[in-house]
Amino acid sequence: MSHLEQPLADSLLKLHQLIKTLRSPDGCPWDHKQTPKSLKKHILEEAYEVIDAIDGDDHQEICLELGDLLMQIFFLADIYDEQNLFSLYHVSEAIQEKLIRRHPHVFKPGPALSDEAIHQQWEQIKQQERQRNGHTQTNHRPAPLPALLASQKARQKHHNTPLPELEEFHGLIKQLFELTNQSTAERIIGKLLTHCVDLADKHGLDAETCLRQYTADNHSD
Repeated sequence: MSHLEQPLADSLLKLHQLIKTLRSPDGCPWDHKQTPKSLKKHILEEAYEVIDAIDGDDHQEICLELGDLLMQIFFLADIYDEQNLFSLYHVSEAIQEKLIRRHPHVFKPGPALSDEAIHQQWEQIKQQERQRNGHTQTNHRPAPLPALLASQKARQKHHNTPLPELEEFHGLIKQLFELTNQSTAERIIGKLLTHCVDLADKHGLDAETCLRQYTADNHSD
């Protein structure tokens, strides 16, 4: 281990021990009674606070928020370790194995690949992993992502999704202004949002980020 790696290893081990102290019977009562389910909302909140700090381009705030998120990972792993299911070591080993497995173009000899070929290879490896774990495309439950992000991720799997004609946009918007039926309006708004996701993807943008940034710029207190 190099002299640069040792301080990192020491610091992460100190955090690991700190979490164990907080979780111990003589530690913090609130920390001790937490469960994976009770931590879910905190993990989600910390992840969004990291995103907010990135949007604010505040390096010090990003550092602090990443620390909060890292603490949640250590915390959750420690709970499962107490149940003799897995430890933080297994978490680290699993992600290292996954990264090496999904990057054969880096860790195995072979010809250089285009970005498109690398993406296809990545998706193929993910599908093989699902099949080994007993999952298929039909029974694989997607992660509960924010709606715009989930839509964009799903649409990106179909690279030939045609963009809507401008006249279709006009027609759908016209219907919305004339409609009184709520369920039909809901369907049309969903379709319009999906088209906006496709347009964002066409410009190499993330629709979720676009909306979040516009909201922050125009509705901040």
